[in-house]
Order: sequence, then C-alpha cells, then structure tokens
Amino acid sequence: MKKLCFFLLVFFTTTSLFSQQALTREELLKKSKSQKTAGFILLGAGATTLIIISTGDTDLDAVGPLFIGGTAAVPGSIPLFIAAGRNKRKANKMTGSIGLQQAPDIQLAGIRYHSYPALSLKLSL
Repeated sequence: MKKLCFFLLVFFTTTSLFSQQALTREELLKKSKSQKTAGFILLGAGATTLIIISTGDTDLDAVGPLFIGGTAAVPGSIPLFIAAGRNKRKANKMTGSIGLQQAPDIQLAGIRYHSYPALSLKLSL
C-alpha cells in the first residue's frame, strides 16, 4: 500500500511539472492585445462612472456603489497594461529560423563537414 501511494504521488507530481505549455509568438501577441483591450475597457468604464458621479445627476443611493466601482476599475486597469507590455516584449524577443548547420565528420582521409537541417529558437530572457 505504501508503495502504491508513493508511486501515485511521484506520478502526479511529475505529470504536473511537465504539463506547462510554451506559448508561441502569435499566442503571446494575441494575449497582449486582449489584455490591453481589457485594460482600456476597465479604464474607460471607471472614468465614465466617475464623470457621471461628478455631474451630480445620480441618486444618492447609487453614488456609493458607483464611486467604489469606478475608483476600483481605474487602478485595476494598470496591471493589465503592465502584463500586456510584458507579453509583447517577450513575443518580440522570440526569433526562430530554419537552416543548415555544419557538423564535423571524421573519416579516414581527415575531417569533412556534413550539413544537416536545423531548427533554432532563440528566447532572450
């Protein structure tokens, strides 16, 4: 029973470690765009709410929740803008290429270079 529990613990721990997904450049750019859009929506909704409250045309019962919501929405957009910028920078640092690489091949007469196809992915962290 102890061996079975230990095996299951090791199995589930290692599967969760290797289950992380690497995002491609296009996925990072799409994520950045959606985060930026959400940030602008929050900023616009918060600013609009605060402008409506400042005109004084709202009921006194609605002023409190609107003020809290508008005040929370404006600074809530800041982390979305920061994350969007970080994802865009990360996507712009990714480069990939396909080409031929040279590898030395030792033969009887000496060293000869052998070409093979290679895929390279550069991540500047």
